[in-house]
Amino acid sequence: MVSGKTIAIATAVTAAVAGISYVAYFDYKRRNDRQFRRKLQRDRKKAEKTAQKVSSLSLDDINDQAIELLNLVSKEKLPESAEDKEQFFLAQVSRGETLCSAGPAGYTEAACRFYQALMVYPNPVELVMIYSRSTPDEVFKLIMAMMAQEVRQKQARYFDAFPPESKHVAIKDKNKIGGAKSQQKPKKSEKESEQQKEVVTPNRGLFATQSFEAGETIYDEDAVVSTLLPCAQNGQFCYHCLKHIPETKAAAEEAKEEEEVEEGEIKTEEAA
Repeated sequence: MVSGKTIAIATAVTAAVAGISYVAYFDYKRRNDRQFRRKLQRDRKKAEKTAQKVSSLSLDDINDQAIELLNLVSKEKLPESAEDKEQFFLAQVSRGETLCSAGPAGYTEAACRFYQALMVYPNPVELVMIYSRSTPDEVFKLIMAMMAQEVRQKQARYFDAFPPESKHVAIKDKNKIGGAKSQQKPKKSEKESEQQKEVVTPNRGLFATQSFEAGETIYDEDAVVSTLLPCAQNGQFCYHCLKHIPETKAAAEEAKEEEEVEEGEIKTEEAA
């Protein structure tokens, strides 16, 4: 009966012979087949052109491509359980590495795979640092651009729902308000138009959606985090409730603190 060790050795030898045979065949074709050499040259030139095209993309082109890729991957459903996330992560990273090894032609899809792996990884910052060292520069730029575009999309969706309609105020982009008024303005030169196109960050403002009487509260909301101003951090206000502490109590607390400091200094001297 043939043992498992013998089978393993035979399999390894067969694989080695097959690999050597392929290398010898490839070298023979490269040396003797003119059509094969031309095909290799065409493939190499095509890869060089693709790499040059990818590396020469401007920031705007990368952002536009990132938006398209983000729309594609957003249709893919991400796993929910921890085990499924782990398997999904390994599969996406493996696929991304395979695409990167194929050359610039696979960089776009590789960025999508690495980005999806990032979405299920428990520590995204750590993974981004790994990507910066292990992925091609073109792929890493696409990944970072996709992350930036995702943040911008979330911000845009946030202002669609906030503030609530019951507050009778709305956040709008000042650059997009005016309608007919903006059309009555004189035409801008080509230079001014180009400068206006370069504006990326919206100029948002808070606008009322109804009329208010003089003295009426327009908008209020509960604070998420509260703290004392630096000028008020002098012992006269409570750090917990932010209320003013009466002078007598504040003086007593200050005197108590001084006594504790003096007692600590005396104990230190005695110990010495």
